[in-house]
Parts: sequence; structure tokens; C-alpha cells
Amino acid sequence: MVMLLDYGYERSTYYAAARTNGTIRGYYRHYMLEDPFKFPGMVDLTASVDFTELAESAVQHGFQVSGYTSQANFLMDSGLLERVSAQQDLDAHVGTPGYLSQAEAIKCLTDPGEMGESIKVIILDKGREIDAQFSRDQRYRL
Repeated sequence: MVMLLDYGYERSTYYAAARTNGTIRGYYRHYMLEDPFKFPGMVDLTASVDFTELAESAVQHGFQVSGYTSQANFLMDSGLLERVSAQQDLDAHVGTPGYLSQAEAIKCLTDPGEMGESIKVIILDKGREIDAQFSRDQRYRL
């Protein structure tokens, strides 16, 4: 089984007119730069994945796509809120509340305008059924 999480799009979005310059981006001190080559050697460079191409290549090599969804859907389907709630109950009991920092982290990870939609999760397997039932499976978008 292979689980991949990364920034990316399905082919129809990946090659949209808005991205005629490609998907390469530069980050400097957690801020995205218009010019990824502004501070050579000091900028983290990244590019988005074409998840349709990835899925097609995986299938050609004997894998099947068991699930595909956004990071937000994956985290919610994996019980993120229930786990955080249990942790908050424990923190409240021992007197170390971290509610605001946890809420901020959840927002960043799940908000569609943040990482919630821009990061995708794909699960590939070879010859065995994986119980990867996403309530909002988006394989149809590939």
C-alpha cells in the first residue's frame, strides 16, 4: 500500500488556463513569493502534482486507486475532531489547555483556503482491498 499526500490537482485543473506558467512556487519564511528565484539558496521551491497522471501511472504498474480525497476530508474521516476532543478533555483534566493552538492548527489543516483543499491524499494498493472508505471519495475527479 502507498499513501501519498501532496499539493496538487486533477489533470483538468492542473492544466487550467490560470496556470500557463506552471505550478512552481517559492516560499521564504512561510510566505509565498511571486518570484521563486528572488532569494537564491534561501527559498523553498515546490511544484504541484498532477494526480491524474500519478494515478494512471500507478495503474499501469499494477496498482489500483483505493481512495482519493482532499486533506480536509481525509483528516475528518480519520477522526481528527474526535481525537482533538479527547485530548482537550485530558488537557482540561490536568490543567494544560491548548484549545486555541489546536483550533488554529485544525483550521490551517482543514480550511479550503489553507491546506484543506490544496493538499490531496491518494491511496494506492496492489492486489488487496484496503479499507479506505472516504465519506467524500473523489476518485471520479481523476
